[in-house]
Amino acid sequence: AMAQDKNEPLILDVYEQSATAQREGVHDKDELLQIITKSGTLQKPKDMRQWFAKYQEECCEDPVTFLVRSQVHKVTNIEVLKKSVDQSDIIATLLPSWEEMEVGELRFKSTASVNNFLRRDGMFRMRLSLVETLLLKGWELRHSEFELAAEQLHLFLQPATFEELLDMTAGEDKDNPLRQSSKDSQGHDLKDLCEEMCLAQLEVLTSAWAAIPRIVKEDRAKMLRALFRIDGPHSELKAMRDGLKLAEERWKTDSTKRTSDIVGEEGKKRKLIVE
Repeated sequence: AMAQDKNEPLILDVYEQSATAQREGVHDKDELLQIITKSGTLQKPKDMRQWFAKYQEECCEDPVTFLVRSQVHKVTNIEVLKKSVDQSDIIATLLPSWEEMEVGELRFKSTASVNNFLRRDGMFRMRLSLVETLLLKGWELRHSEFELAAEQLHLFLQPATFEELLDMTAGEDKDNPLRQSSKDSQGHDLKDLCEEMCLAQLEVLTSAWAAIPRIVKEDRAKMLRALFRIDGPHSELKAMRDGLKLAEERWKTDSTKRTSDIVGEEGKKRKLIVE
């Protein structure tokens, strides 16, 4: 991992010959998000660097899982991209549903399996990435002719609110009034997973909104309402609302923590000066 500041994100320097990296879909310059060990999960860059420093000279015999966020690898063949855009309405119908991604089964799997669900080369993120690419390039290449295909992509994307994600990960317990959040039978709390899924949806839906041509936003209200629904089983606007709430909460938490750290450091300095 490369970085000068201990609190900077960990960026991977992957050997091209690494069979493990190739098998797992990890690439050079990907970002390491978490180290999941037997004793717990590390997600702060400083803590992860300390873990690597500890095992530089000694071997770690316990199983370890690395959660990595891959960089977006863009399609370079414009002809392939154009063909994909032309077939967007068909591709949309082939997108895996929440049921096919077995979200309700995550509660029965290990912590590592749950975290692997968010991998960049996993079905969930690949599905989002595909929809985002088709929407961005579709509007760019076909303009108003892309309206029906865009509606299909939005329809089969099935955006979900935070509460709906909690219900889906709860599986058969979703109708049980006694269930606590989204804890599974093994005691794992899936709330963090639902938050990450909600934020990932927000990124794609924000890009989708920005890609819509101005003429559609200003003159075609019916089409705009079909793309960004407020009612129905899958609402883009409600999913974005929940994502924005989570993003704001995290921003406030991070700001408060940074302020506390600064105040704490200033207090130590004053104490040192007095002594």
